[in-house]
Amino acid sequence: MKTLLPLALCLLLPSIAPAQEAVQDPFAPTPATPAPVVDQNPPVRLRLETWEAPALEVARKLDEVVTAKDLANLREQCLGGAPGVALVLSSAITSATPSKVSAESITERIYPTEYEPPELPGSFSGEPDKKDPAKIWPQIVNEALQNTTPTSFETRNTGLTLEAEITSIPDMDKTWSVRIAMDDVHHIGTDHFGVDLLKVEMPIFNSFRNTGELRLKEGEWQILSVMEPPRGLENKPSDKRWVTLVRLDALR
Repeated sequence: MKTLLPLALCLLLPSIAPAQEAVQDPFAPTPATPAPVVDQNPPVRLRLETWEAPALEVARKLDEVVTAKDLANLREQCLGGAPGVALVLSSAITSATPSKVSAESITERIYPTEYEPPELPGSFSGEPDKKDPAKIWPQIVNEALQNTTPTSFETRNTGLTLEAEITSIPDMDKTWSVRIAMDDVHHIGTDHFGVDLLKVEMPIFNSFRNTGELRLKEGEWQILSVMEPPRGLENKPSDKRWVTLVRLDALR
């Protein structure tokens, strides 16, 4: 037994001996650093601007706008304070894509849509009636005709509402498909119906609306519409035009 134990230990020693560390080759090629992953759908910012300018000047300038650079130069002239030019609307909205996004700045306006008609009294009595009914009846009728009562109401949002759906276009670098719906509503007055004594009034609203689908290149302005401004209570045509521009930028 004494002679077998050392022999067994000798047989086990090679199997439990520590493994030698691998020797690194100093001339081995360095592993390539993986390229950074580029987000194919980064967050984007959509901008809309509506400029007011004289109609003749707008028609003249549109003949000169052929490229995106031409439009950018025209906008720089507007920003520089071109005569008769004013910025009417300016909005921006940021979204993770592809997605739908909306923003609004509104005031809810409640207005009557139906009225209860006035009613005349069936009879009246008293000494004044018997003495001089010709003076009493007109007074009663006038007071009764002013007692119209609203019975039904509706609500309309006034202000700016902006909705957009933004999606990337496959195989087209830095190009996006954008669906836009913009509505700017204002309460500009009231209209009267019937005789003035009835005081039956209904609100008057005007609306500036833009809807469409565009293919936008990142960082380039594009014309969405050129339209006459909303007309006022007098419904007179305007010698101004509203030019709406749109642009999309990726926030990489």
